[in-house]
Amino acid sequence: MQLKRLRVSSEDSLCGKCFIEFIALTLYSFLYRRLEGSGKSLQELPHHTLTGIMDELRGIKEYYFSATHEHVINPLSKKQRECLDLFNVKYPKSYYDNELAEANRRKEALKPHGDDLRREI
Repeated sequence: MQLKRLRVSSEDSLCGKCFIEFIALTLYSFLYRRLEGSGKSLQELPHHTLTGIMDELRGIKEYYFSATHEHVINPLSKKQRECLDLFNVKYPKSYYDNELAEANRRKEALKPHGDDLRREI
């Protein structure tokens, strides 16, 4: 199950960890079948393995700023965009929480770097 160490303190924890690993293995198998169905060989893939693709996608980060209620996504690299295109997934975008009582004062979310984030509204 591509499982690392079983560091658990009880039998219930072991059952829970095995269940989570089973779900992860099912998703991994589903993604692998999608890649096989895309008609591309492993040499054409951005990292030549599904594990490499998952490691690349793990680098996509979202930051939440509670003062302005913004969710900011780091800019995507070329390889991350290629990996998302393999699975026909839309690119993540920065956004505001729309369920807030206060009105949003900006039309666009801030970039994840720069002096704009230090400024108070």
